[in-house]
Amino acid sequence: MEKRKKFSELSSEEKRRRTQEYVQAYARYSGIAIQMIILIGGGAYLGVYLDGKYDTSPVWTVVFSLLGVVLSLLMLFKSLVAMQNFNKRMEAERRRREEGKNDK
Repeated sequence: MEKRKKFSELSSEEKRRRTQEYVQAYARYSGIAIQMIILIGGGAYLGVYLDGKYDTSPVWTVVFSLLGVVLSLLMLFKSLVAMQNFNKRMEAERRRREEGKNDK
């Protein structure tokens, strides 16, 4: 397995590309966290609203909170699979670029 170069050893193009990869990864993971917060919080809020409306103390809150957790975990799994496929494509592209440089 090839060892990754230190950031200070990279060319300006490689530094730009690596920085861009880090920013994209940060954005993806932040998006997943926000999505989970919205799903779980939205489920809890809906449950509290329905409990207040129908006077069924914790029933709907528990149901919709758990539903929010399950949905957020499903979305997390789906996102991680998509990211894994994306990372495989990017790694293959990086290898092709490096092979092209070595062939010159």
